[in-house]
Amino acid sequence: QYYLVQILLQQNDLAAAKKELAKIVDAKPDNIKIMLLQGEIALRENDLEKAQQHFLKAFKTKPHNRAAKKALVKINKLSKEAPDIPLNIDELIEKYLKLHSKDPQNSEYLFQLGYLYRLQQNLPAAKQYLNLCLQLTPKHYDALLIYSQILYQEGQFTEAEKKLAAVLEG
Repeated sequence: QYYLVQILLQQNDLAAAKKELAKIVDAKPDNIKIMLLQGEIALRENDLEKAQQHFLKAFKTKPHNRAAKKALVKINKLSKEAPDIPLNIDELIEKYLKLHSKDPQNSEYLFQLGYLYRLQQNLPAAKQYLNLCLQLTPKHYDALLIYSQILYQEGQFTEAEKKLAAVLEG
């Protein structure tokens, strides 16, 4: 069922993913994969506070888990850079657009915009900002990885493979 939830998330069927995940949460409440999926669903629902709770629980369960650590670092970085921002993706996008307008050469702002737009499934905007990030920082690991995932999601397998090759080279 875990893999079914992942497939449903890839297909952007959030309601079905939540339904399937609910079936397995009670049986395995301390399973780190389930905690990560709960965090991913919360992110897609624009509930960064809830996502942070799930990723933190996963991190405490397995401190060496890379996915949990990365998600927490990203969420914490967003809150530290702008502590006055409520944890809402739309408001974070607004904040990063303002930061980007003040410092258009900052590839991290571009990456964050691409990442946030991807969370909203606004793939054209995500690709636009990730591409700008990669123009400034061609070996930006996270930007390459997310861009390749978007290309894969769009069925552009050859282009996705090229981006993944760049990730592996970096």
